[in-house]
Amino acid sequence: MSVEGRGFRGGDQAAQPAGQVGCEGDVARSIGAGFAPTGEGLAVGSWGAVGGARPAANGGGGGVCQASGGGGGANVGRGAQGGTSADGARHVGGLGGASTVFDPTRRAFFGGGGGGGAREGLTTRGGNGGGFIWVRARTLEAAINATFSVEGSNGEDGSGGAGGGAGGTLVLQALEVVANEAGLRAGGGAGGWVRLSNGFAGPGGGGGGGLIAAWTPRTWPSDATGGAGGVFRRLFPDGGEESQQGRNAGGGGLGRSDFTLQPFAVPDAGVDGGSLALLAPRDAEVLRARRPRVAGVGEPGTPVSLSLDGQPLATLAPGLDGAFEATPAVDLADGPHEVVAQQGARTVQRRFITDVGAPAAPLISSPRARAIFSESPGVVRGAVEAGARVRVFFDDAPEAGDVLADADGGFTFLVASALPDGDHTVSAVAEDAAGNVSERSEAVPFKVSSRLERPMDAMVRSGCEAAPAVSLLLGLLAWVARRRRRGA
Repeated sequence: MSVEGRGFRGGDQAAQPAGQVGCEGDVARSIGAGFAPTGEGLAVGSWGAVGGARPAANGGGGGVCQASGGGGGANVGRGAQGGTSADGARHVGGLGGASTVFDPTRRAFFGGGGGGGAREGLTTRGGNGGGFIWVRARTLEAAINATFSVEGSNGEDGSGGAGGGAGGTLVLQALEVVANEAGLRAGGGAGGWVRLSNGFAGPGGGGGGGLIAAWTPRTWPSDATGGAGGVFRRLFPDGGEESQQGRNAGGGGLGRSDFTLQPFAVPDAGVDGGSLALLAPRDAEVLRARRPRVAGVGEPGTPVSLSLDGQPLATLAPGLDGAFEATPAVDLADGPHEVVAQQGARTVQRRFITDVGAPAAPLISSPRARAIFSESPGVVRGAVEAGARVRVFFDDAPEAGDVLADADGGFTFLVASALPDGDHTVSAVAEDAAGNVSERSEAVPFKVSSRLERPMDAMVRSGCEAAPAVSLLLGLLAWVARRRRRGA
């Protein structure tokens, strides 16, 4: 079952005037000067809009300069910014779409469309966002190697790559699952690539990951990762090609795969005893809300008592559909909480975490400030909130990649592409499990100089140069010794 690319539409092709560069300075001064259409998103009237890098809610922004990339669309994971301008000096690709926060028991969003890439002639077309699948069943039996997919589609390649579409939303609710294994996919689409033998152009940003939410007795293989950022490849006359560091666009943000390992309780009105289930919050869910919604289903007409952290929350009488809902009257502190629902002799509970505060900025320990390297550093190390996702940036380039911090808060990011000789900076931001994003860390300056001698090379060279002088000194000492023996 697939609705890949059936969500919000990517920025469509549009004519771009010949010979027109279209912007000055950076994105902040170029919002109204774009050519490429934005991707469709939750914002009203976003489809077909032309004229700026600003995203249309979760739809990616279009490239604002000739040969600049489009931004990736977003869903739970945010979209990435498109690549550089034609002169390679300004990061004016379309901005990625904004992350969404929603309760999948009440609503679901399509993945946002990727922004178009700006190029002379026709702009490149952004990838479409993924659609929406909702399956509710008493028994779910999937064929062998079956796939449920709400993935976003890739942005179009070109001299100004388009942004990838974001993954959509996939909800599975079942009382029983037959043991055939199926794959669940809600990944974002990749940004469009650029391949040129001369000049520069910006590739497209990756689309953000979508949401997989399942209430089943078992887990299945799932993937809600963001789409890869587009790559700029330099072509050579001999047929070879290589990636150009600093020209590549960033990858889309990580989506979510949530599994509640228990059968989904379907209300069964008219049966003695009825049924009771809490649908929100989910067990072990991390919420970015001070007053989270508490919702469930039970026997119609029979009062349900709710308590939160041991204190009464509400007493409700479910309607004809069995649904009930309440919201805390005061803000909850960050940390773990427990909600309990009771109807007659039945009791259910959920433990969840409220996390609204942003994490502290990452602390980079390597490279050290003002360090000088004879070759590009291979890793970036540091400390941050345990389990946070760390996004790493070199200089003023788009995101170089991301890595998850371990249980102790340490992280090690492997640098994929070598940095050229010269002065550089490295910085990072952190995103916690709830999606809160830190301020960017202080930029750490360092330098790469391939002309810098490594210590062992210097020792070997110095030893070779010193050999003649040592031989001369030994010969002089031997002559003095012979003269003394003759005098004696």
